[in-house]
Amino acid sequence: MIAGMTRRFLANPQIIADRSIMAPDNATRQKIIDAMYHLIAEYGYDKASLSKLCDVVGITKPSIYYYFQSKEDILLAVHDSMHIPTESDDDLCATTDADSYRRQLVALGERSIASFHDDAERHRVMAEIDLQSTRIPSLAEHRAAFAQKTSHSYHNALSHGVKLGALPETLDVDTAAQFLYVVMAGMSQTVANRDRLDENAIWSWLVNALLLNQKSGTSAAS
Repeated sequence: MIAGMTRRFLANPQIIADRSIMAPDNATRQKIIDAMYHLIAEYGYDKASLSKLCDVVGITKPSIYYYFQSKEDILLAVHDSMHIPTESDDDLCATTDADSYRRQLVALGERSIASFHDDAERHRVMAEIDLQSTRIPSLAEHRAAFAQKTSHSYHNALSHGVKLGALPETLDVDTAAQFLYVVMAGMSQTVANRDRLDENAIWSWLVNALLLNQKSGTSAAS
């Protein structure tokens, strides 16, 4: 199995074999992260040893420590690589009217949901990260910080919607942003569980509910 993974990595022209200590570069660092991702999916975190990692990537342990202080640090990097900061707040904050805002808000959810469906490996790695979060304090803290960062992104997006008049002025933006994060986290789990729910329809309903709330508030005010 390790030999097969090694061949896949070395066959990729973007992966540069490193047999010695070398100056740090993003390509090699990403190669280590990608390899650990696949090893965790195949063996679980505990059995994804640094020795296996070195065999797959084609580097020595000193080279690993040139990029990461520990195996835990690599795990944190794997987590981050699976949660690339969303550009949704940029897209939404660039909108100039309520209709385009709604379209971008729906698209935001659909893009996120689509990423949940990408591959089975991702679900296995996420399940392993869930497990290791109960054992590794630094990972639990890292995930909590990620939740705050994502909620802040949603906060920016929703605040812009309020300014546009697409969302009600009375909206509790802080709570709504956290709510959106919880909804997305929950849908990630339903996809992983193969619950056969229509997550896109759920997200669209949620967006429409927010907008209908705005329309109701407008009608009441008039």
